[in-house]
Amino acid sequence: MRSALTRRSWRELTHRRVRATLTVATLAAAIAGLWLFATPSLMNSAIDDRVATDRVHEVLLKPGGIRITDAELARLRSLPNVAGLDGRATFWTDLEVGDQLRRVWVVGVHDFADQQVNVVSVAAGVAPRQHNETLEGLTEAQNERTGRFRGGVGDTVEIRAADGSWRPLHITGRGQTLEFGSTVVEDNPVLYVPSETVNELAGYQGFTRIEARLVDHSPAAAASTVDTVRAGLGAIDPGVVYNDITEFRPPDEWPGKEGFDRFVSLFWVIAGVSLLSAIVLVGTTMTTLVRDQTREIGIMKAVGGRGRTIARSFLATALLLGGAATLVGIAVGVLLANLLVAYLGGRFVGLEPGWQVSPLAVGLSLAVGLGVTALASLPALWRAARVPVREALETAGIEARYGVARLDRALARARFLPRPAQYGLRNAARRKGRSLSTAALVAFAVGTVVAFGAVSLTLVAISEQTEKLEGGDIVVYGVTSSGDRLPLDARAREAMLRVDGVAAAQPFAQSHVAADEIDTWAWGLPADTIYDYELVRGRWFSAEEAASKARVAVIGRALASQTGLDIGDTVDVEDRTGLVAYEVIGVDDRMVNDGEGLFVPVDTLLEVNRFDDPSVFWVTGASLEAAGIEQLNGRLSQALSSAGYSVGTALRHVEREAERSEARTIVAIIMALGLPLVAVGMIGLVSALTTNVLERQREIAILRSLGARSRQIRRIYRAEGLALALLGWLAGIGVGYVLGRVVLHFIGNSFHTSFALRFPLWPLGVALVMTVVVALAVLQIPLRRACRLQPGEALRYE
Repeated sequence: MRSALTRRSWRELTHRRVRATLTVATLAAAIAGLWLFATPSLMNSAIDDRVATDRVHEVLLKPGGIRITDAELARLRSLPNVAGLDGRATFWTDLEVGDQLRRVWVVGVHDFADQQVNVVSVAAGVAPRQHNETLEGLTEAQNERTGRFRGGVGDTVEIRAADGSWRPLHITGRGQTLEFGSTVVEDNPVLYVPSETVNELAGYQGFTRIEARLVDHSPAAAASTVDTVRAGLGAIDPGVVYNDITEFRPPDEWPGKEGFDRFVSLFWVIAGVSLLSAIVLVGTTMTTLVRDQTREIGIMKAVGGRGRTIARSFLATALLLGGAATLVGIAVGVLLANLLVAYLGGRFVGLEPGWQVSPLAVGLSLAVGLGVTALASLPALWRAARVPVREALETAGIEARYGVARLDRALARARFLPRPAQYGLRNAARRKGRSLSTAALVAFAVGTVVAFGAVSLTLVAISEQTEKLEGGDIVVYGVTSSGDRLPLDARAREAMLRVDGVAAAQPFAQSHVAADEIDTWAWGLPADTIYDYELVRGRWFSAEEAASKARVAVIGRALASQTGLDIGDTVDVEDRTGLVAYEVIGVDDRMVNDGEGLFVPVDTLLEVNRFDDPSVFWVTGASLEAAGIEQLNGRLSQALSSAGYSVGTALRHVEREAERSEARTIVAIIMALGLPLVAVGMIGLVSALTTNVLERQREIAILRSLGARSRQIRRIYRAEGLALALLGWLAGIGVGYVLGRVVLHFIGNSFHTSFALRFPLWPLGVALVMTVVVALAVLQIPLRRACRLQPGEALRYE
């Protein structure tokens, strides 16, 4: 008997190939979704390799231009605890792209053949030549990926020097490094050139960045090393000044990690939902599979099969299905996880990781594919084995108490429906267990689509709202060299206001700071600022406080959450000139600087930074049309140039479009994370509806024998499928709302704030159409096959 039942387990897979294939596909989809758990670890592993290759810095100092000879550089590299040290010259300027100007960061490399920190590797072409009459450079690989600059190897671009002249620069290759590639993702394109080229363009000599790697990374050792390096720089140039705070980066940190970490919690939420859905789906699938074979179990018991032996046979079938699904799920999961890591790596840091396999995900796949499959089959097997033989033979999977429940009686009295629809609804009620399982799969798929659609709409709305708050229509800045600012005084502001079409010109200052040890930016704004703040508590600073240069601050809600600061507290801010204390007078709800902004009176920030005048103005035009703003930009630049000011400009609508592109990328990431869950639900739906039709060929054959036409049969089962799909859609609305709230809650936590979920009605309509279309499409193939089957053949088979 055991041998016969063992053969029966294998025959179950080969004889019912369609059902076995659909079951394996359903389980494999659930298992593949588990590989979301692998994404953070695979990403970190790939990043660790890249950090080691690029030799990312751990300490960064930003002097205001210091000349260092090769011998002096060698002495700095030999200082205690210094594992590697490089000097770098940088220059912010304009790049002519078509008929528009694009802000670009030109990064100098002292010697492409000898780099110790933040190594710029040549991915294509050749490194630019030093001491060459023609200016040459590399384009950062991330420029093209992000669309910020699409110039390629062999192109020649026009770049503006500090004196206002335009110089041709020949692109000799494509370079990449984590440190500056992450800047492209967040801000502007980057070009790599020899340091002497930066000095020539910017009009200064020396380095503006000193980058170092350490032997001992402990905070005390790092601080001591910084003091030693500062002393060494002071010996080279006693008058050296620093343009920014000293940056410390722990060994486990990397450029772009903060942005990626914000998605890690989202990964775990979705991965957890995947795990839960996989367990539920496996359990539902195996329960349905066993329930549909109740009649077969009754036959086996009638011929002498013992309950334990029968259970082993069906358990063996379940393990065979689970084993096949595990292999397929792991293969698909490896592909899914690596594609996702490649996408996220390119999005955040320009990473091109190799293929990896996660032991954690493999273990989870085996546990769910084999362990959960076996455990999920036991309750159904236990119930089926206890069913009396007579009842098992009579029900053939149909609930024996059909017709007693109120729903059954209500459907029997539904005379207002066409007869095929009545039959279809009664069919769904006759098999309540299978019907509820199918509706649950639909609800899961619909809920996932609705939830991630609502989350995406919420984030896009927040992003678009934030874009409208910053910078007016045109940003005017004094052209800098070596990071130094060129002030724009009251006469420059008057020149701007005299330009036809200018509605307002407001000074703006910005400083990189550490507020209670949290790295952020301080914004200097007027009391009557065009920045559209939204205070959750407290107040904005007054005109009197702005005029008296009071040290008061409005902080972002995320910054308040992280530091525990509230109205009346004092926030200690480390600026380029030292430590400054501000009184907190308000908390802003906007997501500028990811909700970590620090807003102070503009004159206060200028005084703290020891500047007399601002170097940046926000200009608002009377016309908000893009074409009008671009014309205004030309008149504005000409007027300031005629007044003797060397300025650059940035069009906010261009920047806003780039920010919208970033928002769309984030939405794409969220939707990509939800795809495995949608796939699980949709494959489960396909499996349930298809199996539902194929397993009822006997019923179809009886209907055909009684004179039913194929068209009528299709209507019956189409009505049943649509009823289940609509039931699942209704349940999916609630599932989607709850899941959307959960996902948005974790996203809000990662930003140390909270978001209100936008749950519009139109995605529900889209989900309804998708559900109906998928259900109808799924039913076509099995119904066509079942209706073409000869009644005699179907009855003989059963």
